[in-house]
Amino acid sequence: MNSVHLIGNLTREVEAKTFESGAKVAKLSLAINRYRKGASGRTENETCFIEAECWGRTAETASAFLKRGSKVAVSGFLKQESWQDKNGNNRSRLFIFAEKIEFLSTKSNSNARAQQSNAAQELPHKPPQEILVEFVEDEIPF
Repeated sequence: MNSVHLIGNLTREVEAKTFESGAKVAKLSLAINRYRKGASGRTENETCFIEAECWGRTAETASAFLKRGSKVAVSGFLKQESWQDKNGNNRSRLFIFAEKIEFLSTKSNSNARAQQSNAAQELPHKPPQEILVEFVEDEIPF
């Protein structure tokens, strides 16, 4: 099975391209952090940089809304490309072919959360009111 699911932050702006045929491609570069305890018992951070590529509507959406630093979840599969460079050397690259990209943080969401938080702090705090409920013994089911 060839299935990849990663969460990370974009390390640069999305590179988008539209071909003469109308096909669209977007290339993303992700930084994925992994935290673990080292031999000394201290928490250590390992960062892995992964390239991803998406096509079609996913590419359009990614290039329109994602920016450097955006947190995303990418789902897809590993793909390997092979070619020969100008000097005749065999080259290859392994990347994620992104079938689905979820936006986990956006500027507008951050602004909305900040506004909600500020609005909540401005509300006057009232003590809870007592609620009196009258029970009629005949209405109690037990």
